[in-house]
Amino acid sequence: MIDIKLIRSDPEKIKAGAKKRNYDADAIVDGILKIDTRRREATAQVEAMRAEQNAAGKKIPQIKRAGGDASALMARMKTLSGRIKEGQAGLAELEKKQKELLLSLPNMPDSDVPAGGKENNQPLRYFGE
Repeated sequence: MIDIKLIRSDPEKIKAGAKKRNYDADAIVDGILKIDTRRREATAQVEAMRAEQNAAGKKIPQIKRAGGDASALMARMKTLSGRIKEGQAGLAELEKKQKELLLSLPNMPDSDVPAGGKENNQPLRYFGE
């Protein structure tokens, strides 16, 4: 499987390598990049919600110790918890789609490999000569 960092940094190299193997990967690489962008945004949102939940989790005991009413904050945390679960489910779905697309890409051929099929291969040496 090709590393997503390589696809992010040089998608044209991946597309050219696939073309050397007679495989049209333009749509797949573009799809991977779109899903990767959405996955990274979803990850940031889920982590921001978790940070908010953690901060509120520290405030609730302080409010209760001071004799205040923390029910509004607790209700907010309950809805936030549901949103986090939804976000994690969506994130898992995006990761699954991305992995499927990554697995459908062929490995990159070496730069010395000629484009085309077996008929374009050049022998390096002959055994027994």
